[in-house]
Amino acid sequence: MSLPPQVGTHEDDDFGPGAALVLSLFAMFLLVAALGWRDVSKARSTLPTTLIDISEKNTGQGFFEAGQSALTPDTAQAVARVAQQVVQSARARAQSRERGANHLQVIGYASPEGKRNQQLAEDRAMAVRNYLVNELRMPDDCVVVASYSDSHSPLLQGWLRRGNTLTAFRQLGTSDAQKRALGVSNADLAKERRVSILAVFHTDSTCQLSRIDLSR
Repeated sequence: MSLPPQVGTHEDDDFGPGAALVLSLFAMFLLVAALGWRDVSKARSTLPTTLIDISEKNTGQGFFEAGQSALTPDTAQAVARVAQQVVQSARARAQSRERGANHLQVIGYASPEGKRNQQLAEDRAMAVRNYLVNELRMPDDCVVVASYSDSHSPLLQGWLRRGNTLTAFRQLGTSDAQKRALGVSNADLAKERRVSILAVFHTDSTCQLSRIDLSR
């Protein structure tokens, strides 16, 4: 006597309500992950990007005379080239509806020795900013200026990591004594006397780099 075929057992029910719910949740997870990756990609494209470092002559890409803040002709050409590149990039991103940098940030840095280097860093940053605004006619709200004290110096950070203090460094008195304490060369110090131009995105910026005409 043969048994009738069994119908409706749990073993044969491969696609019940529970499986459908799991698949729906998995699909939702994939969608959220895709959106998240898109946002991460956009964020990466708008992170601060260093366009150029401008330092003293004879050290790397040097455009400033030692101890001076005035722009040399080479510096002016480099700044103009960077400004044109960032505007062209902003236009290309605007056409493809991608979010890119919406202003330039000019940052001055100081080497740790001596007394005037922090002011020199500020003066150089302002010289670059003034050239962008006054000579290239970039709108003032498209250029942000900042400067960092010499406590940001990697050379000085090495001194501090060895258990020394900033006060002790200041009490060394002369630039030569400070340089000997750091164990660095003039070329090493000169590399820290620089200005960086960055392409940056800020949500509250009113600047639209894609609409700037630097050919006037």
